[in-house]
Amino acid sequence: MHPLLQPTSHAEVDILARNLAQSGLFGQEPAPVLYAKILFGAVLSLTVTESLHGVILADGKVIIEPLLIERVINRSDGYEVKIVTSSEEVCDLNFFAGGKICGQALLKRE
Repeated sequence: MHPLLQPTSHAEVDILARNLAQSGLFGQEPAPVLYAKILFGAVLSLTVTESLHGVILADGKVIIEPLLIERVINRSDGYEVKIVTSSEEVCDLNFFAGGKICGQALLKRE
């Protein structure tokens, strides 16, 4: 992966966020919002692209899109997650280990 897409310092994240904000590719999102998305995503081992498209900041909360949750968990050996239902307000997930269901989660936006 290109080094610009794997920032290793706060200064690099800041430069990336400012340049992306100026590009207009993310609408009117200001650089500090893009910076926060990249930072929160890095904590979850997300790529910059995954962070910018799958992390939502709303009302002081960090929301991770269901498809991104599924993608990250499916990276783990032996574990899978399937989205049962997904809407703007609720997401129902089934978790599998070794091909057998091992848990469920109902996520709600408040």
